[in-house]
Amino acid sequence: MRDITLDDIDKMPAGPEMDALIAKVGGFEVLGFAHCEPGYEGLGYIYIDGCLEVVKPYSTTDHEAILILEVLYDQGWEWELSHSWGENWFECHLSSGPNDQIAYGDTLSLAICRAVLKVIIREGELNGHDNIARS
Repeated sequence: MRDITLDDIDKMPAGPEMDALIAKVGGFEVLGFAHCEPGYEGLGYIYIDGCLEVVKPYSTTDHEAILILEVLYDQGWEWELSHSWGENWFECHLSSGPNDQIAYGDTLSLAICRAVLKVIIREGELNGHDNIARS
C-alpha cells in the first residue's frame, strides 16, 4: 500500500474510514469494544490489540471534530475556522511554528479532519509512525 499524500487527504470523504484513520494515527479516543452487528452505521472501526473497536464519528460530527482541535490547542497549535455562505464550504487553518495547514470541506467537521490529517502527515506521523495525541 502506498503512503497517503496531502492530495489524497484533500479528496478523502467524511465517514468511517476517515474516522478510523484519525483515531489510529492521531491517537484519539475510541469508544470501546464493539460487535459487528447492525446499529453501528456511521461509526468507524479499527483493530487495536486484536479487538474490533468503534471510533467516534469525528468527520461527521462537529462536536467530535472540535474536541480534536482542543487537544491540538493544548499541544500549542492555533486554529481558525471560516465558512463561505454563498458557496457553502468550510475552511480549517491550523498552525504551529513553521507548520501551517489549511483544508476545506463541505462540512465543518470534514474541513477539521482533513486539516488534522495534513498536520499529522507533515509531522511525518501518518505513514507508519507514532501518533501525535495521547488521550
